[in-house]
Amino acid sequence: MTTAAPIAVVGAACRFPGAANLDAYWDLIRTGRVATGRVSPHRWRHGWMHDPDDARAADFAYTDVVAHLPQVDTFPAARYALAPRRVEVTDPQHRLLVQVTEDALRHADVDLPRDRTGVYVGASVSEYKDLLTSRIRARQMAAGEFGTPLDPQAAQAAVAGVAPPRAYTIPGTLLNMAAATVSAVFDLGGPSFVVDAACASALVAVHEAVVHLRAGQCDLAVAGGVYLNLVPDNLIGFSRIGAVSRTGVCRPFDRRADGFVLGEGVGVVVLKRLDDALAAGDQVYAVIRGTGCANDGRAEGPMTPRLDGQVTSLRRAYADAAVDPATVGFVECHGTATPAGDAVELAALRTVLGDGTPVHVSSVKANIGHTMSPAGIAGLLKAVLVLRHATVPPQVNCEDPEPALGALRIAPTAQPLPTCGDGVPHRAAVSSFGFGGTNVHVVLEQAAGLPRPATIPAPAGDAVRYWAVRRGPTPEPPTRAAAPVAVDPAPAAAPPVRSALLAAVAKAGSYPPDSLRADQALVDDLGFDSLMLIELEEQLISAHPELDQLPEDLLRRTTTIADIDAWLTATFDPATDPAGAPTDATDPAAGPDVAAARQASSAVRGPVPPELAAFQERLSLPERIGVANPYFVPHDGALGATTRIRGTELVDFSGYDYLGLATHPAVVAAATDALARYGTSVSASRVASGERPLHRDLEEAVAAFLGTEAALAMVSGHATNVSVLGHLLRRDDLALHDALAHDSILQGIRLSRAHRRSFPHNDLDALDRLLTELAPRHRRVLVAVEGVYSMDGDLADLPALVELRRRHGFLLYVDEAHSLGVLGATGRGAGEHWGVRPCDVDVWMGTLSKALASCGGYVAGDAQLIEYLRYTCPGFLYSVGLPPASAAAALAALRQLGDEPERVVRLRDNAQLFRRLTVRAGIEVGAGSAPVVPVITGGSEVALVLADRMRQRGVNVQPILYPAVEETAARLRFFINATHTQAQIESTVEALAQEHGRR
Repeated sequence: MTTAAPIAVVGAACRFPGAANLDAYWDLIRTGRVATGRVSPHRWRHGWMHDPDDARAADFAYTDVVAHLPQVDTFPAARYALAPRRVEVTDPQHRLLVQVTEDALRHADVDLPRDRTGVYVGASVSEYKDLLTSRIRARQMAAGEFGTPLDPQAAQAAVAGVAPPRAYTIPGTLLNMAAATVSAVFDLGGPSFVVDAACASALVAVHEAVVHLRAGQCDLAVAGGVYLNLVPDNLIGFSRIGAVSRTGVCRPFDRRADGFVLGEGVGVVVLKRLDDALAAGDQVYAVIRGTGCANDGRAEGPMTPRLDGQVTSLRRAYADAAVDPATVGFVECHGTATPAGDAVELAALRTVLGDGTPVHVSSVKANIGHTMSPAGIAGLLKAVLVLRHATVPPQVNCEDPEPALGALRIAPTAQPLPTCGDGVPHRAAVSSFGFGGTNVHVVLEQAAGLPRPATIPAPAGDAVRYWAVRRGPTPEPPTRAAAPVAVDPAPAAAPPVRSALLAAVAKAGSYPPDSLRADQALVDDLGFDSLMLIELEEQLISAHPELDQLPEDLLRRTTTIADIDAWLTATFDPATDPAGAPTDATDPAAGPDVAAARQASSAVRGPVPPELAAFQERLSLPERIGVANPYFVPHDGALGATTRIRGTELVDFSGYDYLGLATHPAVVAAATDALARYGTSVSASRVASGERPLHRDLEEAVAAFLGTEAALAMVSGHATNVSVLGHLLRRDDLALHDALAHDSILQGIRLSRAHRRSFPHNDLDALDRLLTELAPRHRRVLVAVEGVYSMDGDLADLPALVELRRRHGFLLYVDEAHSLGVLGATGRGAGEHWGVRPCDVDVWMGTLSKALASCGGYVAGDAQLIEYLRYTCPGFLYSVGLPPASAAAALAALRQLGDEPERVVRLRDNAQLFRRLTVRAGIEVGAGSAPVVPVITGGSEVALVLADRMRQRGVNVQPILYPAVEETAARLRFFINATHTQAQIESTVEALAQEHGRR
């Protein structure tokens, strides 16, 4: 053990605005989303403290924009064996730390040396304590300690909703108890303390954990930071000094920067000496090579940064790391978007890194606001993810970069993390600076090895609301001469527009109306997807026939119920402003806004509908950027490991003939024989004209292969899902599906008119909560997932789903379009891969067009269910039977798969080789393990250009663009086949790495 031993990051977890876990945090950063919004009335009644027109108004904030977490008032006390009365007066910061620490330890999945595990927490303030002690302040006010004495009864009544002091009130809100509570809950015996270095607190806590690990004071360390903004004090205080943005936008490194947006959150890392982690076989997500900590000493003021102090902390970090600063490719800055702060930080970086060093700089505060004491851990986690994915994410809100950047780079879109030469691993650094001049810098290095699949967060348990403050009725705020403050709407009597809107949201999202709040964002909080937004729009159009459509920019990820309510109120009730205050209808200031809103909602339709115009705009994108349209390109022959386009042979990754059976002689011969014997078509539905023996032979073979009682074959995979789900479900049923479920699943559920909700991708804890909340209110519940998700190539956790099915009693529907012939030792799909009994899934759906080298779809399961579908499912009854050649080809392919299971092994080896080579080349790919490999490019234009360049290099791969995926998640999707050769894969990845680096 040495004083400069490298430290491994072996686990991590977080909750930040717009990001409920680590995966969601990276998704928010990678896609460039911003998680800010208005102050919720559930935090405080901001109308009493908001004056946007007078920046010098005492006791007021000039902004109402913040970045807050949802529902910080609940906690599963029983899970951690904590008494409810104690929990009620325990700072919710401590509660969040407990939950996120458990998530981080689960993510680490290491042996826990309880007596040698230290806890290091960065925290600066307990705003919950301010709430709990308000009863004492009220008595002081009655005593006249702060001015004119108040009437004792009035003072007591003003705080009647606050719980009286209890034995745990003070211990529950002391800062040191943040770390001590974690140690107590998990029975950890190592050092445990809280660091307060203002905004640098969390990163100083990490620094302390590194020092203790190197000194042998502990063998495992939990380090992080937390802050919850529960009272308006900080927002008002920062308004007084001009530190928060008046425009409500945090713009680090931009000429227009005018301060930060106040945020909050919690983040935790699990640290271990690198040698110990490697010896134990732990997953290492990144390596901390060095840390440096310093103070500004005597500066111009406690909030004025000093260049010398920051330079000292950086130089100490690089000396500790024993690396050349020029080898760092990415720096996550403190980046508060305050002109003085950003200027000094950039100058310090240029001084230490060198004016000519083209390093990327970034600040996550543009996405989630300034989280205060956990700001450093937010930055550290971002840097770890940047290294893990070898990707520089886009820096949002920086359209006009500061000249002070010099050679430092800002990434407008996601791009590969640059390398610093052969044999030099990717490196990144993080800075965090606090009021009072404490500066800390951490140097990180990329860890070897492939990423571990996403870890499911710890079960939430039965979360109950524990809050020691009960609010009284909402009074009118005092009138201010400068500008009237908006009045929070009274909850008791919602206006008619609000009632109609809540009903529409409840119906579209299958929510109980009384569970909805005005501050909930449709996408980020309520989980609405694109179809649910369309359903909501249809509900609102039905309620307001004069409405043609909602404005395109109204339905964004962060749009809240209140936002839509304000727009509807302005559009259909011009006599009232969004806050409900009467306005003068003749006021010229109100006229244009209302007119514009009405025009937006009832624009005259031209000869081209808006959706067609938008489509034409997207369709013209290839031509506008100077590349060929990659879609509907004619192929001159069969599509296999290679194809021929316009006379040129290319290695092909666009087709999903996974096992290479579409051109197999036995399969082609079977199709040819069937064609000669039965003709090109069966010429009617099977129930109307009878069926061919091939149909039953195929269905019996599918059932036998899967181990089910029966199967039913249909003419289209997409239509199979639409028809079967549309028929099985009824209006009073509930369908829950993964957020990445195929369009056919969504369309089938929509056809049935059942209530529909999506759950976050592969988040089975979220599914469990939805089932607990919603299942009792519906006749039947169906859960639909995919064995392999066709866009990302990852797998559904089938054993966990089967366990949920056992507990909740729902129908489990598994789409095996991309898992049959792909998963399992012999290609029998997700059931074989996971060791799940066929009877544990109610409906196994699959397609015949991929591994089975034909066309069509099937469902398999219980014989009674399949017979019911055979006689009643409209998509089967009223559609022509499967063409004989298609049935024969699928049957022959299935038999060939049984005879040659080694094809599945080759397919798996090829997929692993492709993934291994792309990761080694620093190319960001999806975290799945299936032969569907997405190469994330970020931006539709980038994907189109890269696909065009690959075609010029002799590789045919299709780009996936918006709106099929988020614009910043555009990608090339590689389908790996068993017939691809090692040389084809190696040359493809080599070309991809070269072209990817040219972007």
